[in-house]
Amino acid sequence: MSFSRKRTPAVSRRWAALLLVPALGVLGACGSSATSASGGGDGAVAAATGGAGGGSGLPASLQLPAIEDLTGPAGFAGLDTQQGQRVAIDQINSTHFLGNTTLSLKYSDTQSTPQVAAEEASSAVNSSAPLAFGPVESTVSLAVAPVVERGKLPTVFTQSSDAGVTEGGDYTYVVTAPYQDLIDQTLGAYLKAKGIRSLGIISTTDNPGSVVVTQALVAFCNQNGIKTYVAGDVPQTTTDFTAIASKTISAKPAAVFTLLYGPEGVTLIRQLRADGYTGPIVGTESMAGGVLTPLGSAANGIVYFTDYTAGLPGAVNKTFTSLYAKMYGGGLPSNYAAEGYDAVWLAARALKLADSTDRTKVLAALQSVAATGFEGAAGDITFKDRIEQGPYLLVKWENGKEVLLTTP
Repeated sequence: MSFSRKRTPAVSRRWAALLLVPALGVLGACGSSATSASGGGDGAVAAATGGAGGGSGLPASLQLPAIEDLTGPAGFAGLDTQQGQRVAIDQINSTHFLGNTTLSLKYSDTQSTPQVAAEEASSAVNSSAPLAFGPVESTVSLAVAPVVERGKLPTVFTQSSDAGVTEGGDYTYVVTAPYQDLIDQTLGAYLKAKGIRSLGIISTTDNPGSVVVTQALVAFCNQNGIKTYVAGDVPQTTTDFTAIASKTISAKPAAVFTLLYGPEGVTLIRQLRADGYTGPIVGTESMAGGVLTPLGSAANGIVYFTDYTAGLPGAVNKTFTSLYAKMYGGGLPSNYAAEGYDAVWLAARALKLADSTDRTKVLAALQSVAATGFEGAAGDITFKDRIEQGPYLLVKWENGKEVLLTTP
């Protein structure tokens, strides 16, 4: 989680090797339609994916490294991501999507710390794993990306949006939509439609992903005649927002944008309201995953952009939300859980196509799957330069739930 999103790199990437092109049609059939059929139950998935699949090139048991932020500032998002991944793993194994191969993940906790993450990435590279999953926090992922690139280990990240995660080579994929596009098509459009002429901005200043988002938002506002008031230095370790809230409110903005993570975001909003600010509050999907729940009715009306909400249409999402509720005793999955789910299915499709644990073949298969796309929990999953494109959603928090304001 960068909790930023990435700017789409301009450099074009190599797609699948020609020898894999004939398989694209097959993969397309067992990709989007495969999980679409899952709306009819697990049996439908197995039938649509050709039953056994997998071939004979995969071992009976295959464990993939999952380098994840399970504790620390990004822990709440990492744990949600883990939940979605576990739903996908269970579904893949129960439907025999990979034939007789049983898939599992071996988690290592980065503690939301770059140094720890780099060490875990080295361990993954030195293992026999054909593919790995990366963390959610941008600064942590930036430590992982060069390690897996040098080790030529295909790695699928979620949330990590800093351009550096994917620009270093061909082995990194990110299952989240670009923040720049999200801002322009969702939050920016919303601010314009509401006639907002001034915006207070409170965002962490020591997270590269957050910096990218803030810069993109300020650029949008400048281009559209919206005056901005940017708070001063706000490190991720900030816990007292008294001065920051007071300074922002004194500028009398028509709306306030916040980009903080987890409890810090809740603390800031409480401070804004306690200081008498009653205007609109907008933000990013760092507010998703139930983060706003502790605020109770005080969170009603807060608007933020995201790439997933549990109310999305589609057979795959219907199945995902049902399996999630069954596995976790009810409740709705967050965007982080959905991204984890889609990331595992991206990897499973590549493994099925490659029918091998050879990293070169798995990379070529990933390129093919990315070029073809598939239906996931978030809808139609497509990639550009190994970065997921869309969907671009805007939601409003109301009475403890996300209400979809824009449709995919």
